[in-house]
Order: sequence, then structure tokens, then C-alpha cells
Amino acid sequence: MRNNLTAGAVRSIAVAVLIVAVISICHEPPCLAAEQNLEQAAITGSPSAGKETSTSVNADSGSQAKDGEGCDPEAASDNSKADAAASDNDSSDANSAANARANQDDAQSNADKTAPQAATDASEQGDSNGCQKDTDADGPDSDGDYAAEERPYMETRADFYRDSQGYRTATASTNMHFTLGNFSLGLMRDTVFARDSKGSERSEDTSFSFFTELNEQFAVGGGFGSVHSQGWNIPIGSFKAAIDLDRATLEAGISHDLLATTAATIRNRVMQTDANMSLSYEFTKNFVPTLEIHHIDYTDHNSSISVELAPEYTFHFDGSQLQVGYHFNYQSFATNPNTGYWAPQRLIANKLATAWIFDRVDYFGRLEASLGPESAHQIDSKEGTPQGGFSTSAGAAFGIRPAKDFELQCNFMTDRSPGWNSTQLGLQLTYTF
Repeated sequence: MRNNLTAGAVRSIAVAVLIVAVISICHEPPCLAAEQNLEQAAITGSPSAGKETSTSVNADSGSQAKDGEGCDPEAASDNSKADAAASDNDSSDANSAANARANQDDAQSNADKTAPQAATDASEQGDSNGCQKDTDADGPDSDGDYAAEERPYMETRADFYRDSQGYRTATASTNMHFTLGNFSLGLMRDTVFARDSKGSERSEDTSFSFFTELNEQFAVGGGFGSVHSQGWNIPIGSFKAAIDLDRATLEAGISHDLLATTAATIRNRVMQTDANMSLSYEFTKNFVPTLEIHHIDYTDHNSSISVELAPEYTFHFDGSQLQVGYHFNYQSFATNPNTGYWAPQRLIANKLATAWIFDRVDYFGRLEASLGPESAHQIDSKEGTPQGGFSTSAGAAFGIRPAKDFELQCNFMTDRSPGWNSTQLGLQLTYTF
């Protein structure tokens, strides 16, 4: 009897020790909201007749949740860099200033392009804050549960554009995004309402997109779909590839879609085929210059080439970043067919640019501005048309998180150059299921 009691007591003590050990191993100190890789909060474009892309913080940049209070930075420091590295797998869409006043359909091109080296500073952000956890809306959640990568999310946005040339455009977009491991799927539907002096036009496009990392150095993606307007349907599609060469990142792609940026381009069914390439090199974690080249063929027998060089330096602060840089843009069109977009024979712009990106638990945003000289020459320009001068642009975006899985964001963009100006407003809702 005594031996049975002794054996029972030993088993009880062993079970208690095992439970305490499991709790000690699994316990993780609570943290404040995850600090995102703020470079992911990049400006994204939308279909407009604008000279340059619009301002809005990428919704992927800030889908975070409160993890509680009382974080111990030292206790979390061992995991911060590893968690921050998760954000390097998702780069935001990069927008070039291809086609100044040329009204490119940036919403479609954003689905076909990625921003090179968008997350190169994630590990440094992890060093600055021991509480860093999830750095990407599609990455692991604050508890390190990689099943969070597979949570789908939906983005719905509306943009309103107007300029001094009389173009008015409203765009409504819906994007469903699914992630299965390292394979991303997307379903997009865009509707464009455009008006000019000759009346109004409407176009709708639906497309399916994919993106996957084949290995640590190579990734591919693309999409296909169709665009519809006034009884006609035209297929659209894209393909892109990215190669990571240690400090350098090379991306190349091709896309075919409708230039649905003004009523005139929709009315004239102007399609564009964009062959593009970008190269970025990480001199340091804070200095990553980018070179981007586009060659575009249009169905109205026109073509263009554009080159953009954008060296930027990033200063990191607690929960924010300050980017300062120089943007050089060259653009040239073969002809000016007068089919609804501005086609200068030669455009050269040199601008100083700065942006402040911030992210907190319940709100996030971006403020940016650029200024510098710009010269443009057009073959059939009218007498007295400005050929050059000083160009400025400014943008702001602000978002809130009223609930754990819900974001609301608004943005504003204004652009001015000699003889021309434009403004754009936008609203975006993001919900993670």
C-alpha cells in the first residue's frame, strides 16, 4: 500500500513538473502592436489621367493587431530579427512615373510590378524595437502562427481625379487576395468612369493574378483577364520575374492592357504593351538606388520609352521612417496621335523628393513632396504653350484601424507644372478574413 502511494506521489510530481516546463517553454511575453517594415507603406497608383501616380499608403503595409501591453524589449529581442525577415517575402507594387500626363493605367500595372528591395531594412527595424513581431499583413501573426499567412483579405477602393485639361475620372476597384504558403493568388475587378467634353465612357476589367517564389533567389508572377466596354471585349495579361542576386535585385516583365485613364483613350480603344525592367542595388541597408526602364507600344501606332533613376536614403526612427532622395525621369514618344493622352517628344525632370512614413497601433500614414525643374517639348505644341518650368507635387495618406482586421484609409494628391495641374482623392477599405 505504501509503495503504491509513493509511486502515485512520484507520478503526480512528474506530471506537475512537465506541465510547468511546457508552460515555461510556450509562454511568450506580450508585445505592443507589431512595428511594420515601413518601407512597405509605399505610394500606390490608381487609374487616372494624371501626370504622375497617386498617393495612398499600401494597405499591405499596415494590417497589424494589438498584442497587449507590457512588452519586455530584452525578452523579445531574440525573435525580432527573425520575425522582421518575414516581411522580405512580400514587396509592394512599384509605380514608375512612366508617361507624364500620359495617363497610364497604374492600377493594372501595379498588379504586374513589384518594388525592388522594398523590405531591405526589416532587420534593422527589428533592432530598433524589441517588440517587433508581424511585419506584413500576409505574414505570421504576433504569436508566430504561420497559418496567418493563409488568411485572405479584400481591398475596396475608390479614386476621383480631375485636371486642368477637363478630364474627370472615377475608379472603383475590388481586390481579393489569397496566400497559400509562398503562393499568392489575386482576383481584381476595376471599373472606370471617365468624362470629357465629348461625353462619358466606361470600362470594366476583371483579372486573375499569381505570384510565387520558386526558391530564395527566383520568383515569378503574372495574370490574365479581359477588359470590356460598350459591347467589345479584349484579353489582357501580364508576366513578371524577379531575381535576387545577393545585394542586387533584377526584375523584368511585360503586360498588355487598356489605357483606361481618360474618356478619349477608352473611346479610341487604346491598348498598351509595356515591357519593363528594374534594377536595384543595396549599397547599404539605408541606401538602395533603383533604375527603371519602360518601353511601351500603343495600338494607335505610337510608342514611348522612359527611364527613371531614383536614389533614396532612409533614416529610421521609432515607428517611422524619413526618406530623402533625387528622382530623374526621361520620357520620349515617337508621335503625338491626339487620342486622349499627352505624348511629349521629350520630357526631362529633375526633382528632389522626401517622404515621412509612420505607423502606430491604431493609425498609420505617409506625407510626401517633390519639387524641381521640368522641361517638355511637343511636336505640335501650340504657340505660347510652356515648354519648361518648375514642377511640384505633394501627397498625404492617413489610415486608421478601428478593429483588429479592418483598415480605413484616405489619400490626397496634387501635382502642378507650367500650364497644367491635377488633384486626386481616394478612399480604401481593407478587411482580413
